[in-house]
Amino acid sequence: MTKPTISKGVADVYHIRTPDGDFAAVYIEHGSYASHGTTNYWVRVASTGSFGTYGTYWNSVGSDHVSFLTGIDFDYAMKNLTSYKHREFDLDESVKQAKVWLFVERRREDLTKEEAREAFDVLLEVSGTNSKDAFVNSLLESNLPFFNECYEWIVCERYKSDCVGFWENIWSVLVKQLQEEKNAKQ
Repeated sequence: MTKPTISKGVADVYHIRTPDGDFAAVYIEHGSYASHGTTNYWVRVASTGSFGTYGTYWNSVGSDHVSFLTGIDFDYAMKNLTSYKHREFDLDESVKQAKVWLFVERRREDLTKEEAREAFDVLLEVSGTNSKDAFVNSLLESNLPFFNECYEWIVCERYKSDCVGFWENIWSVLVKQLQEEKNAKQ
């Protein structure tokens, strides 16, 4: 049996604490490797703190890790740092979107007054659900053609508040620090 290879690496560790008491330890490991005559850069980021745990590995960031990390946007960063778990079902927006569709369909006369009233009553019943699946299932179980045709369009999501908090209070501070360090080296 072959033994596993173990090597020790070095990471930059940033301990961040905001005036509001939010905190995180962010670990950044980075490097480069040659491939087909070119140099490729990689970066690994891991963070634990008051907004939860985040982490990912980017194996080809195009340039140095600082330029990459300071240039990515919220959605791209969160998709990677959370393995696509940065969004959640938004019941209030979904109900609001369904009502908008009801009014549009009614104005176009694609729904009768009675069909619109029945669909509106279903929306009142489902407004107490707490998950996307329960919401969609309740709409479909109503057997109203309106919901069978539009349920995919009315389901809304929002960014998780911890992800937004991490981005606004931790990541923004980290990016500023990385940029200052890069500028000091130039």
